[in-house]
Amino acid sequence: MKTQTMVLFYVNDCAKSQALYQALLARPAAQHSTDFAMFALDGGSFVALKSRQSVLPETLPAAGAAELVLLVGDISDVNRSFEHWRELGLRITQQPQAMPFGYTFVAEDFDGHLLRVCCPAK
Repeated sequence: MKTQTMVLFYVNDCAKSQALYQALLARPAAQHSTDFAMFALDGGSFVALKSRQSVLPETLPAAGAAELVLLVGDISDVNRSFEHWRELGLRITQQPQAMPFGYTFVAEDFDGHLLRVCCPAK
């Protein structure tokens, strides 16, 4: 069985989050409606956004229990992403720094989802 991977985030304002992720990922949504947007990533994975108000069952976990990690090939890519995301108004929860697993930073989207950009250690 061939599978693909998709991460789904529940959001309060799908249109606002779609605009944010379009800017973060530097690409338009591959598919979207009033309560859903999906972005195709390099390598065949997807990030999707779904309006909290349209989800069944209605009980959803709080945001921030996991991270979306975007792996990049160079430290300068991490620094460029950091500057761009800060300009977009995201809350930075971890400044760029070297960690045992690589050079990284973490931000939160408008709904509190954790987003990490990382250049893995070689």
